[in-house]
Amino acid sequence: MQKINTLFGKRVIDCRSGNAVANVRDVVLDQDHRHIHTLVIGDGNWSGSERVVHWNDITGVGEFVVIDGMDQLIPVDEDAEVAELRASAEQITGKKVISTTGEQVGTVADLYFVADGTIAALEMKQGIFGSGPNLLRAEHVQAIGRDAIISDSAELLTHEQFAGPSLSPAGLEEPRADAEFGPEEHGDAMADLAEYDRKPMESEVGQTTDDTASDDVIAVEPDGRPYQP
Repeated sequence: MQKINTLFGKRVIDCRSGNAVANVRDVVLDQDHRHIHTLVIGDGNWSGSERVVHWNDITGVGEFVVIDGMDQLIPVDEDAEVAELRASAEQITGKKVISTTGEQVGTVADLYFVADGTIAALEMKQGIFGSGPNLLRAEHVQAIGRDAIISDSAELLTHEQFAGPSLSPAGLEEPRADAEFGPEEHGDAMADLAEYDRKPMESEVGQTTDDTASDDVIAVEPDGRPYQP
């Protein structure tokens, strides 16, 4: 996750030319304040130089904002939708968050967004030495008005709690080596199985020996009388 306030002032790079073309001057959210709709970029001090970059035209956001060319960008005053969103936008940072039960949750310091532009969490201001939970899931926000932000939950999370359990191999319980056939739990069964495998062979060998001995004692003369050496 990244903070929205870190976007302001970032250099914008055109991935087709490799040139730095502007700086980020404004971040425009959609009507429901759930996604980043547009970045307004400019390379001068006058609004006439500002252009609109829709989030879908952004290929990456890191130390720089990388966009997919300049051809599709239009001046900000020619985009009626962006103009309307900017005009109706409510200030979010610095605004109080109040739960539906009437509890003051805190004051918004920043917003966190993820790669697709979705607003994931609100960062609450804490004291100078505050280090406790300070993230409110954005899904709890019910309304953003002139005076307050309304949330259906007052629960704040740490970054670790917000991220949840790790899905990396290190965060998963390794299966036990003897879970199915291991010697610790099934040693006796394996020994019995090995013994079972050996018994048919011993039986066959013993039967062959007995048959050979039987052939020796029943030898007879051609007329049927017992053989006399």
